[in-house]
Amino acid sequence: MSRTRTRRFLKLTIGAELRHQLVTSVKVRRGPRNDIIDFGPVVRKAHSIRPIGIGIGDKGYDSEGSHLLLRDELHAMSMIPPRLEKVPVWRTEGLYRKKMKRHFSKRVYHQRSKDETVFSVVKRTMGDEMRSIRTRGLNNEIRVRMIAYNAMRVSSSLLRGFLQSPDCISFPPVETGDSERRRDHVSPCLGSRTFSTAALFCSLSFAICSSRSRNEAAVLTSNLAYQDLYSPRG
Repeated sequence: MSRTRTRRFLKLTIGAELRHQLVTSVKVRRGPRNDIIDFGPVVRKAHSIRPIGIGIGDKGYDSEGSHLLLRDELHAMSMIPPRLEKVPVWRTEGLYRKKMKRHFSKRVYHQRSKDETVFSVVKRTMGDEMRSIRTRGLNNEIRVRMIAYNAMRVSSSLLRGFLQSPDCISFPPVETGDSERRRDHVSPCLGSRTFSTAALFCSLSFAICSSRSRNEAAVLTSNLAYQDLYSPRG
């Protein structure tokens, strides 16, 4: 008898900060495999970059261990819908899973749609086809795409803030040809964010060219992104 050959594929698990829709942690694995196995590493890495207030996951991460990790270890709120909705509360295993059935908030869980937006943007801007052949190349290509997505999000945010800032460039109404007066009123908006953005793109180049771990480059990019978004203007 011929044995059935299991089709292998890559599974991408990400942790995303939903306020600015930035990727904070990445885990790539050969599938098929249970989703819960990558929940712990991804959540801990994301929490090390920015503390988690509310951890939201889909039904694939429904387990008492996931709730214990978020609530007891990281002291955050968990919002993971139960897989078996028709099973009554008294037959549901686990204290936190029972609480989910009693107090599940669809309004809070709806924020998870932003996570799907991240995947949608990556596919629309970079395509959904992979050019690499070997597993190592596929892993690196996925990680670099996540880094490029973060760089794109931060650069577009900074550019939008630069154009909207009243301190960047001010041209009072002057006559045509009056270059001296025009030059006196130009005040370029160069501060700490400009240099942090330069470091962000340096880390992107480092991730593409270096043979070091792309996971470390992704963490570096996320740290620089948060430094840019949460620091005061220079």
